[in-house]
Amino acid sequence: MNSPQAKETQLYQYTENVILTNMYHKSILYSSL
Repeated sequence: MNSPQAKETQLYQYTENVILTNMYHKSILYSSL
């Protein structure tokens, strides 16, 4: 089922994942300084 809502949820989860990954990498960078 490829409803617009399902696509939106996928995009939201993907965006959330990217943001979390970025924050994770930044925290590693800052903690290693």
